[in-house]
Amino acid sequence: MKNKYLSTGIGLYINYIIHGAGTIILAQNTEFLSEKWGVKTGVVLWVISALGLGRIFSMVFSGALSDRFGRKPFILLGIVTYILFFLGILYSPTPQIGFIFAFLGGIANAFLDTGTYPALIEAFPERSGVASILVGFAVSWGQFLYPLLLAFLVSRELWLGYSFIIPAIFIGANAVFIATRKFPKYVKNIKNSTDEQVIGYEKNEKVRWFDAVVCVLYSFFCQATSYVVVNWLANYASEIAGVSVSGSRIIMSLYGAGAILCVPLTYKLEDHVKNDSNIVLIYSLVSVAAVMLLLLFKTPLMCGIFAMLIGIACEGGVMQLVLTIMTQFFPQSKGKCTGFYYSSSGLATFSIPIITGKIMIYGLQMIMVFDLIVALIALVLAIIIYERYRRIFG
Repeated sequence: MKNKYLSTGIGLYINYIIHGAGTIILAQNTEFLSEKWGVKTGVVLWVISALGLGRIFSMVFSGALSDRFGRKPFILLGIVTYILFFLGILYSPTPQIGFIFAFLGGIANAFLDTGTYPALIEAFPERSGVASILVGFAVSWGQFLYPLLLAFLVSRELWLGYSFIIPAIFIGANAVFIATRKFPKYVKNIKNSTDEQVIGYEKNEKVRWFDAVVCVLYSFFCQATSYVVVNWLANYASEIAGVSVSGSRIIMSLYGAGAILCVPLTYKLEDHVKNDSNIVLIYSLVSVAAVMLLLLFKTPLMCGIFAMLIGIACEGGVMQLVLTIMTQFFPQSKGKCTGFYYSSSGLATFSIPIITGKIMIYGLQMIMVFDLIVALIALVLAIIIYERYRRIFG
């Protein structure tokens, strides 16, 4: 993947290491913020909800703006907004003001997503799928390193506010680095372009709105499949499979290990398959098979195997692969694609806890049956994406 945009890619991945910290920074500092504001934990959780609201609210329009003004300025805008989030939360005198800055944090996430994913796809067209998957890999590292920073501050009895200031400093310094990097030439009028990265546009005239709908729906159902696991697998393992509480946490760590393992696995698969749609189909089949095995064999071993398989098939990058395919369908609207795509996954994150909470009255077994149904729908959508990709690109 070595090319003239390699240093640009490194800068973008550094952003997402810090973003990984940003996704958990409020949850990790719940007690600190509740003491700072003099409120109960529930109020801090209300502030945390603003992150998701801000992201969903801004995803669609941020994608359109990214397509209009280009990737680099939008990424830098996202960094500035993230700095406002980190420092704004820290110095907010009330949770109400904190809510506003948390909302800004969600907007910052949307700005980064709708600028970064298109930029990576344009910078690394031959390995666009892996380039996109590495974003999630970087986020995982941020989520791993940030608790270590907190543990260091606590062990040294230092002010926990530094855990907000340090990410702000790092992402600010990275903004200076990114500002000096080269980005792929941005083409607004793609039909008149001779750029190699948009050479397939004439074939894409066959693309219809139906293809966009299928990809966006896949985002919802794939995210739903993994989010059921995130919310319920630990309980399922302990109550149905007889795993201890500590053992159920180890099982969830296998889920994260699967997500990390997916990166080199996908890299190797891209050397042996024709295109990313084949990999999406393989991972979707693995998801269905994994849920079916869990329902048939309710053992601690199967829970661990299931967690790793779902981590590989759902959390490890298949969603980024479908986004890559969607941007190949609509190369003139990569930002819009990213906006609509991740708005759909955001709706899944919001709605699945509510839906599964209702299903819980029928037991954990029925929640996993629901997960199987969701995975089957995702598989059907993956088959459609595979067929449409084959017809359009050959």
